[in-house]
Amino acid sequence: MNPLRTPFPLALVTALLVAMLAELGVVLVGPSGSTGAAAGAVPSPSTSAHRPIFAPARTPVLGMPSRRAVPTAGALGSALSGPSSVGSLGGRLAGVVVDAARGRVLYAVRAGQLVPPASTAKIATAVAALQVLDPATRLTTTAVRGRGAQVILVGGGDPALASAAALRHDRRLASIDALAAATARALRRARLRTVRLGFDTGRYAGPSTAPGWKPGYLTDGDVARISPLMVDGGRVRPRQPQRYDDPAAAAAQAFAGRLARYGIRVAGPQRPAHAQAGARVLALVRSPPIGELVEGMLTTSDNNMAEALAREVAGHYRLPRSFAGGVAGVRRAVAAAGIHPAGLRLVDGSGLSTLGRAQPRAIAALLGAAVRQPRLREVLTGLPVAGLTGTLATRFRRVPASSAAGVVRAKTGTLNSVNALAGAVLDRDGALLTFAFLAPGAAPRSRVQRALDRLAATLAGCGCR
Repeated sequence: MNPLRTPFPLALVTALLVAMLAELGVVLVGPSGSTGAAAGAVPSPSTSAHRPIFAPARTPVLGMPSRRAVPTAGALGSALSGPSSVGSLGGRLAGVVVDAARGRVLYAVRAGQLVPPASTAKIATAVAALQVLDPATRLTTTAVRGRGAQVILVGGGDPALASAAALRHDRRLASIDALAAATARALRRARLRTVRLGFDTGRYAGPSTAPGWKPGYLTDGDVARISPLMVDGGRVRPRQPQRYDDPAAAAAQAFAGRLARYGIRVAGPQRPAHAQAGARVLALVRSPPIGELVEGMLTTSDNNMAEALAREVAGHYRLPRSFAGGVAGVRRAVAAAGIHPAGLRLVDGSGLSTLGRAQPRAIAALLGAAVRQPRLREVLTGLPVAGLTGTLATRFRRVPASSAAGVVRAKTGTLNSVNALAGAVLDRDGALLTFAFLAPGAAPRSRVQRALDRLAATLAGCGCR
């Protein structure tokens, strides 16, 4: 009897997977490159859909795929015929399954159809960021000296700049408190005890919301207005959905409060300002490396981080750091990674826009590039683990999909008009498959998600020879 077909506890499922793959000679590595027992540790599931911190998945991740026998197209099609035709998918499923080792399409249904990708668009943003940015690069928030007694807080594009409360959950994040403390020390050395405070958001251009974004995205806390300066993702409180309408002004107010705690009085209100080139830097703090930000963006499906990364890709190509510039940069970067961008007609970097479109085969091609190219490995390590981490923490809990808990790694996508699941999985015989399933305009969300989970679980359990 196959142990993965029974509803074992999730930790045991993952342990069995590690042991089984070891016998098959497949190497498992963790996000830091570790192997062996440490790579098999199972993390606690994420419990917050609005988690503002970046905690990449630490469960095992596949190395290069084995070139053993792979499913035949006919057998795989037969296995998927039932799960793909359930009523909750409405007969509109668009999907593709690819043999990752050879790049051969094994299953396709409407694979070239342009469908709203929802958050699976973040896979394109992740590939683009890792393709053209140094994964060790960090985003820098600075406080500089303006004219006279003016201090200017300069946004560097780090939406994870953290309050003290958020730092309790992830000590790796850049701290606005530490920035204020260092700034206060520099001001005291300059014999300044009272200052005026401005804030500079000039790193970004264009509007703060994208075409096709619904007003409810802001009021419901799905995303904050895009700004290069914000604290805790623009949230009023860490780990809660409510966001400030003006994240930059709120960040400046928080910074002023921290300066006061360290003995520096801020006179008057905080106002927008422009830091002159070459202005004296009083203090700075740096984000975690880009590679870790990509991982966390995928695991938690952080919309603000996705937009920030797209803008850094735009900056690499000397394009405006705007929605349009970010999309243009992402298209150029994925082309540089060997993926034709014609199947990606995006409007933003997060997939929130209802106007964006993508082909399932283009999304699968992005995942295939991540399998083949070591520089893109954080795309795979950042994918949520079924039943364990990120946006998949509460999914794959019901039979028959529960058999694939701890085995499937996939990015979710959810809009009113579509539900999506795209990722990678080892089948029963150790072949690595990449897949993208998009269900546009289908029935109630929970039912569609269960149907998509079942499709992925079918791949995990398939011998299909």
